[in-house]
Amino acid sequence: MTIDSKARTSRGMIQTPDGQIEYREMGEGKPLLLLHGLPQSSRQYDQHMWRVAQGRRVIAMSMMGCGQSARPEVPYTEMNQYAETVLWFLDALDIDKTDIFATHTGSALAVSFAALYSNKINKLIIQEPFHYAALEGGKERLFKAHNYYPIKNDGSHLLDIWEKSGGTDPSSDLHRVMEKVVDHLILDSRENVEEIYGDFGWEGAIPFCMLKYDFFEAIKNITVPTLVVHGSQSALGVQHNDFVNGLPNGEGLRPESISLMNLDKNPEQWAEIINKFIH
Repeated sequence: MTIDSKARTSRGMIQTPDGQIEYREMGEGKPLLLLHGLPQSSRQYDQHMWRVAQGRRVIAMSMMGCGQSARPEVPYTEMNQYAETVLWFLDALDIDKTDIFATHTGSALAVSFAALYSNKINKLIIQEPFHYAALEGGKERLFKAHNYYPIKNDGSHLLDIWEKSGGTDPSSDLHRVMEKVVDHLILDSRENVEEIYGDFGWEGAIPFCMLKYDFFEAIKNITVPTLVVHGSQSALGVQHNDFVNGLPNGEGLRPESISLMNLDKNPEQWAEIINKFIH
């Protein structure tokens, strides 16, 4: 069966020990799990899953606290806690083994999962991974990208989030911008976590864990074929060789025209990278 751009994803929830996880799904066959970046959710992939769903069962998972996935009652402080949620998710869907594509924060989650559970993965693609703790000023750089926007009486914080989501870019799809804003607003809260994550709120949950995690040590345990992708213009590409050379079975790709996550503007290139590597 051929799947085209008019095909719609199905949406579901699975129950875990720490609450429900939201997901979107399309297609049948060999599974492919998509992990999003912050502050987005599985909705990031919704319009483009069909591009990689030819003969595959493609599933996009919203990480805990993102989209409609639950915030854990006891906030996580370790990457391995997030990794365990992926295991719960795959087990609940009766998926024994899957390919994985992950980007940005999702790549951090994919690394922590693969370091513990390589036996659950066929092939892995991590786009724009970065070990912020290994960089001077890395903490400041990470939290600048994932900062909390305090609520203001005049609503100007909403305009700031709109601009950060690409709303002032004349070439942006404004419906897609609105989806990003909604996902951002879900995370834009400090409720019950100020003592743990400080001023950065729930969007800072995974970044907080990332800063405590040694990515260069963890990747030594990833035994599956792994493709590391950094855009040719990406500032995060300074660690490209560190990731590629640190992986037992890694290879690298520095495609032209990709700087950071460019799914919305160049989905064909995104799909080509996935389809070529996991074929």
